[in-house]
Amino acid sequence: MASYVRQGNDSDGISKDPNGDSGITFDGEVFKVHEGMLKLPSPAKLKAQNTRILAIFVFFAAMAGWMQKLPEFLTFAISAPIALLVALILVLKLGGTVPVAALVFCVGLDQKPLQTVVVLIMQPSITSCCGILVGKRLSAYYISFILPAIMKQCGKSFDRVRTELLKSMRGNVLDFGSGGAEYLQYAVKVSAGSVTKYVAMEPNVNHRKTIEAQVRKHKPDFPVDIVHQFVEDYQGKALFDWIILGNVLCEVPNPPAALRELDRLLKPGGRVYFSEHVREEDGTWAATLQDWFKVPWEIVSDGCCCNRRTLEVIRSSVPNWTLRNWTFHTPVGPPILRRFEVGIAVKAE
Repeated sequence: MASYVRQGNDSDGISKDPNGDSGITFDGEVFKVHEGMLKLPSPAKLKAQNTRILAIFVFFAAMAGWMQKLPEFLTFAISAPIALLVALILVLKLGGTVPVAALVFCVGLDQKPLQTVVVLIMQPSITSCCGILVGKRLSAYYISFILPAIMKQCGKSFDRVRTELLKSMRGNVLDFGSGGAEYLQYAVKVSAGSVTKYVAMEPNVNHRKTIEAQVRKHKPDFPVDIVHQFVEDYQGKALFDWIILGNVLCEVPNPPAALRELDRLLKPGGRVYFSEHVREEDGTWAATLQDWFKVPWEIVSDGCCCNRRTLEVIRSSVPNWTLRNWTFHTPVGPPILRRFEVGIAVKAE
């Protein structure tokens, strides 16, 4: 069961309507967002999935730490058979889709020369997690396949929430850090002339084929530009009516700078949709877990920061944006990625 925590904005913090039945009025529009909108797997499937993830997560994390203390030849002798077994299981049982938790194992292999061989003999998706060894390019190539799959699963859970919050999308839209352009479908839903242009800004060129496939699938009635550049290199001011931030600020090296650049591109009165996984409350076991696995997670996910206080970063970086946020805890996925802040921001006129 998902745990619906709260609704809030910059002024009142806690909503007077925790169930979202009558809706929340923000920027002259009523939004009805509540816990029941999340689409979750069946309890049995969810329990099996989370048990598997947790078991793999704990086992490989423990192995990684333990093997660091062993002599190199013993580490190689132990880890090589395990690495091959994991690769075989992934190929036969999971079709090559890697549970992120299993990749933590590879973090214990990136310090010693012989251990590197273990990584290199494993399937490419696992090999690429060691971007510091085999290069950022391969890591980016790997994530271009895995990220769209992850976003698709996330999209299934939050589909009705996204549909509600994006129902008034219009004008020129910037999908910042678009990945595989999972949000294009929502622009198509509301279009009928409402959306005039959609810019998918994604620096990772390996996502291009996935974005093009999305365009062919949804057949938008507006032009879609695919831009492989960083936001600071995009010229112009006040160009967009809407900006979409879909689980992207966790990967940006300098979020405050990126947000100020986005503010430059957003028209006065323009809206920003955001959906970001964030740091858990201080003092909780989940927050401690996020701190422990921050570095390993960044390696396996091509730079994603699992413990970033994204909501606070948005508020402090662009004070001329007024925010309305909804906080969700989902029972799906790794324990370090279960708190989501979803909402709308409006730029002052």
